[in-house]
Amino acid sequence: MPHGLGTYIQVTNAVTNVHRGETSLSLTSRSIIQTAEAPLDERVVTIEGVGGDQETKELLADDGECYLVATEVLSEALPGEDIDTFIAQNAPVTLRLFMRGATVERVHAM
Repeated sequence: MPHGLGTYIQVTNAVTNVHRGETSLSLTSRSIIQTAEAPLDERVVTIEGVGGDQETKELLADDGECYLVATEVLSEALPGEDIDTFIAQNAPVTLRLFMRGATVERVHAM
């Protein structure tokens, strides 16, 4: 299986070497490289705007980033049934996003 840029991998039975402050990794005949799950990243963001459809919301943060979040995930964290109206009336809204790669898995309102 090819491992491209940005792919998380797990390497077992490898040798690390440090020479003049540079670290290198050497594989052996017993080395195994496997695709690994991306780590869970936690971010606190301030949301200034929202768009999207019934299935996916696009959250515009104050740092210029845009986060795609499943409406179901977002509705578990925010009160009321209309997410667009809630954010429009209460912006800026601070949220804690739990992400794996670019996928937002959980949201907590702060």
